[in-house]
Amino acid sequence: ALPPHHHVAPERAALADPATRRFWLDGPGAAPPLLLGGPGPRITVTRPVPLDDDDTDRVAEAARAAGVPVKSYLLAVHLRALGETAGRDDVVSGLVVGGRPEGAGSDATLGLFLNTLPVTATLRGRPLAELAGDAWHAERSLMGHHRFPLAEIVRAGGAGPRFDSFFNYTHFHADDRAGPRVVVSRVTTVDVGFSLAVDLAVVPDTGRLALALQYDGRRFDADWADRLAATFTRLLATEPTAALPPAGPPADPPTDARSRWSARVAGAWRDVLGVTPRSAATTFAAAGGDSLRALRLVRTLRQRYGTGLTLAEFAELADFGALVERVARDG
Repeated sequence: ALPPHHHVAPERAALADPATRRFWLDGPGAAPPLLLGGPGPRITVTRPVPLDDDDTDRVAEAARAAGVPVKSYLLAVHLRALGETAGRDDVVSGLVVGGRPEGAGSDATLGLFLNTLPVTATLRGRPLAELAGDAWHAERSLMGHHRFPLAEIVRAGGAGPRFDSFFNYTHFHADDRAGPRVVVSRVTTVDVGFSLAVDLAVVPDTGRLALALQYDGRRFDADWADRLAATFTRLLATEPTAALPPAGPPADPPTDARSRWSARVAGAWRDVLGVTPRSAATTFAAAGGDSLRALRLVRTLRQRYGTGLTLAEFAELADFGALVERVARDG
């Protein structure tokens, strides 16, 4: 087996590489956040999702027709499902990638060697086959930069996590010859700091796809999980080249001034926190805000709309509705 420094050294080299740092901090790591849950996300519940046997063949054929790997097509389905769940056409999610060192003996080295990195997509009405092409391009582009740790992307970005969901795809190949055997289980909940994990795997014994959702049961209930599962199964059965409706809200601007300012402030709020306020009574702290994000929101509103709002004023406002009223006075 390779000793651990064969993994540690490439990670340190990635941290020291200016081009890799720029790739993440100026690219996917700077995407507007999409946070499904609140502060302190934690996966606590696992929900297996039954799939039809036809889904495996359908996805394989769709991927072949699109000229992409099955993994890329499934990642496109994940990003589309995420957009529909969040009501957004611009999405960011995590992609689990392998960082196992190359070389003889690597396969005998114990460890996960995994990293989770941001990938982005613009959905609009684009077909799944087109989104899959983008997903394949995104994964190819990040290779060579894939050992840059997620923790450093979050720390160096200075604005907190950009996403709290991730996609993981595994395809372990069964081998009937003597030797180690892979045993796949979808009933164990992995306790990690995310609100949602989507695990898609090719089961070694059957060659069929398996889907499991792991989510923060403190934030989301069984009905939410059922709706998300139904979204995935519907998308897996969707014609790959068919145009899809926008995942986000209609683009028509509100007509009255109060509604226009509410939409503007909600957009800035979403760009900073990753979620839109649920109601006028939503407080910034309850939505996951902190002092650094408050500063970003105030700066965003000042730069976009010329408001004179100060950080001190913002700290005195009770909720989203009060923020809209304050900003609208400058309009």
